[in-house]
Order: sequence, then structure tokens, then C-alpha cells
Amino acid sequence: AVSYANLTINVIEDPTATLNAMKAGEANGAKIVNNDTIPEIEASGWTIESNELDFQGLLLFDRDGTMAPELADVKVRQAINMAFDREALLEALQLGYGTVTEQVFPETSVGFDPALDDTYAYDPEAAKELLADAGYPNGFTLNMMSTPAFQTTFDLVAQQLSDIGITVNYTDPGTGNFITDMLAPKYPATWMALEQNPDWQLINFMIAPNATFNPFKSQDPTVDGYIATIQTGTEEEAATATKELNAYIVDQA
Repeated sequence: AVSYANLTINVIEDPTATLNAMKAGEANGAKIVNNDTIPEIEASGWTIESNELDFQGLLLFDRDGTMAPELADVKVRQAINMAFDREALLEALQLGYGTVTEQVFPETSVGFDPALDDTYAYDPEAAKELLADAGYPNGFTLNMMSTPAFQTTFDLVAQQLSDIGITVNYTDPGTGNFITDMLAPKYPATWMALEQNPDWQLINFMIAPNATFNPFKSQDPTVDGYIATIQTGTEEEAATATKELNAYIVDQA
């Protein structure tokens, strides 16, 4: 509904340069990358138009334990979920802008259940007990990838995992290889930011055996059953199956 006689889009790769351009009045709008610039931007008279499109978290790819045998045990995956102080991480990494969650389905999804966000309370001691129950009383080493662009994030992830006895061994594949190596797959787990999609799109993006972000092609007969119902069932059956699928993958960590 809005037309412009002329529109100029400038690509500014450096966040500091973007901020400086905004403060100097050299732009009418900009996409900002880091929430830590929001206070300074607002102080300069700008209005922040926000939306929570992405979720950030640790993707446990190797759920069959082909590369990291420990991840095949649901107790280990659950322990990892209990290792993170989500509220503290949100404050440290995003100045508190955002919403903590324990599920990949967004609030707009028919499968979203707010009760699931209370599944894994931050509890390092209980996490250690779960690791011991799984046969890893002394923890283990987990190989993951990192990139300098989000070094603070990777450092905090490693710190919180170390608190429950998991030592993170990071490798930097280079920025140009980060996604390629992730999907090869060359690592059993990684931190990542991904968009939250509508239900069927999300399933085919992250959950289904051939999903892009299921690089190990992990498959679970229970998940397969829910997916089949979502695809071919009635609208009511599909909605119920989506809720049950979400609950199941949260339970399976």
C-alpha cells in the first residue's frame, strides 16, 4: 500500500557501522543484528519494531549416538536441557529481549503448550545425577563447532555444560564452512539460531527423517506416526497429533 518514487538499500556488514549510520541520520530504517545496541538506538530517537522470529538453542543432532554415543541416552539429553539457566543466558546474550522456551514450536502453533516450558528447570545437581544414572558419573567430552561471530554464546554454552561435567571440545570450521560442516554432518551437536516455522514447515525443516536440520536422519517410529497423522488425518486429528508430537520431542529432549 506504500509506494516510493525512489528506494535505496545499502548493505552495511558491520553492526557498528549500521549503528553509526542510524545515529548520523543516513538511514530511514535498518535491521539490527545485536540486541545490545537497542538502548543506544532508542536514546537516539529511533523506535524499535520487534518480532520474535528465531529461536536459539543447542541442537542435539546425533540422537542415535553414531558419533557421540552418550547422546543416544535420553537421560543424557535431558541432563543437557537442565544444564542451562535460560533466564540468565537471555539477559547475558540479548539484554533480556526475547522469551525463554523449551520447545521449538512457536506460540502461534496449534501444538504449542506453555506447560512444556516448565519441563527442564535449571538444576545442575539433578543433571549430574541423570548423567550418573546414564553411566557417566564423571561426565564426558562433547565435540562441537564454534564461530567467532558468536564467541560469547559459545563460551557460555561451554561454561554451563562444564558445570554438570560435560567438557566441550570446540572446532572452528571457518565462517564459510559453518553451515556446510553442520549439515554434512561433522558434529553431533551445535548451538544454532533457526526460524520458528508453521507446523508442517517446521516438521520438514527440523524433525522429519529427511528434514534439512536433521542431518543424521534420526528417525523414531512414534514421531513417524504423529507425522503421518498430521499429514493425512482430519483437521482435528492433525491438531491433536501436533500437540502430542511437540510433547514427545520435549520429553525426548
